[in-house]
Amino acid sequence: SNRHFDYTNSSPDFASATLPFVIARKPVTVQFGWQRIYQLSGTLSGDVLRTTLGQGAGPPTLLNVDNELRGDIDRGSLSLAVKLTGRLSVGGSLNVWRGAWRDDLGFVEPSATASDFVDIRTDNRIRGENLTVGLLLTYPRFNVGLVYHTAFWSAFRFHRETRSNRLPPLIYDAGSRAQFRFPHSLAGGVAWRPAPRWTVALDLTHDQWTDTLVRGLTDLPAPVNFFDGMPPRFSAARDTTSLNVGGERLFLREGSVLPLRLGFAWEPQGAMDPVTRDPVDWFMIAGGGGYNTNALKFDAAVQYRWGGFRVSDIIEVDSVLSGGPVRDAFGQATAREWRIKLSAIYRIPDTDKLRELVGRIFG
Repeated sequence: SNRHFDYTNSSPDFASATLPFVIARKPVTVQFGWQRIYQLSGTLSGDVLRTTLGQGAGPPTLLNVDNELRGDIDRGSLSLAVKLTGRLSVGGSLNVWRGAWRDDLGFVEPSATASDFVDIRTDNRIRGENLTVGLLLTYPRFNVGLVYHTAFWSAFRFHRETRSNRLPPLIYDAGSRAQFRFPHSLAGGVAWRPAPRWTVALDLTHDQWTDTLVRGLTDLPAPVNFFDGMPPRFSAARDTTSLNVGGERLFLREGSVLPLRLGFAWEPQGAMDPVTRDPVDWFMIAGGGGYNTNALKFDAAVQYRWGGFRVSDIIEVDSVLSGGPVRDAFGQATAREWRIKLSAIYRIPDTDKLRELVGRIFG
């Protein structure tokens, strides 16, 4: 097989506007933010050549596979943080989730007479809200932070169309009864300053992927796992704890600061192949730097991610039409990915007029 997964794209990842002020002698910060949580893009295409072994075997046969995924899931938020004491700050946010993606999957078995084909198009859309809470402890040499994202059920629109020369067209629409459950996650981190210009940071994030559920797609009341469509107790999905660790060195210049950073991450994935159940782990190394002044902060980073795992696959049109977790072949998948990230923050030095405007709006 020459099948390969490929994608190249770019998009905004995060944007926000933040305003600090004081209420009852307590520093307070309000932020309006937008974040692209999941960027769902990629194309998996190519041919599979099937050769039967043994005496009397026929000529090789071919299967062409074309799978394209396009879409994203975004989150808008209104956040508020208060510094209760000299060391303790608490905060929370109301998050509005919006997402839409399309998955197009096509199989064609070329033939001298009439080729067999299956084309499956699936449209998905989610709408939901949840809460995030966190706290931060600051000390002269280190900081400690905790963040908790609550789980929630979102409205889920699911529409699928299947067309084949072997069957009449099949159209399924879940209507307004389907729901998608995002799991809760808990993250904690610590940043330590061994010297005035050095910072070392580490954080752990636990995600409850076994609780990523869908219900209402069928008449069965019990939910199934989103990744493989199996009941939670039989699903191949797993809960994960990811690790990030890195260091930063500051180089001081007159009127500016130049940070230099290096980091490593271990990112186990919640979804696994339903047949091989081989753990999917991503590893990442990253390096970056920046140019920061009192008003402008500009940063850039390069990330390299890689991983490998055993997968099962379908290589016959008949297997697609039979439905269920049918697999014809097994193999090893490897993935390599480069990411370039850019960030800019502008701080308004004189905020008196802005504070006056906010005061007039909110009294």
